[in-house]
Amino acid sequence: MPMIQAVVRSMAMKAAKGDHRSQKLFSEMIAATTSARVKDQIAMFETAIDYKNSSTKELERQKKLGLTDLPEPLPHPDHVIIDPRQGTVKIIGPATIEEKVKWDKIVELRKFIEEQLVLLIEEIAETKDPKLLKALRKRLGNLRRVIEKANRALGIGED
Repeated sequence: MPMIQAVVRSMAMKAAKGDHRSQKLFSEMIAATTSARVKDQIAMFETAIDYKNSSTKELERQKKLGLTDLPEPLPHPDHVIIDPRQGTVKIIGPATIEEKVKWDKIVELRKFIEEQLVLLIEEIAETKDPKLLKALRKRLGNLRRVIEKANRALGIGED
């Protein structure tokens, strides 16, 4: 056990047993930690708001100037979800170039599978053979599971 954990555990145990000095120190430590965490959360929240606002304005400026060939910012401001009631920030899309490459591949795969689903549903509607129908429905289930995985990877359907 690292030294700091041992000290904190010892202090917490003494505080739980009624040692007033340990209780005071432990309470002060918890208050300081909580305060630092809240300050960090507020700073992150304010940074996210500033980023989203400035990125949105820049994209609007580029659009007005007809600069459509410039790369979009990462994360895209539409992918930065800010909840002012909870004071939280969530990014629902890629935040780095590496994530963007993976994201684009998943989006491309998802589009292909959706096209295959449409074709398969049409084939099922026209099929009369029960054995073939069973096989096609199994394939349909497999494709739907792949779409669900792609959706999870893209953050689609999550709260």
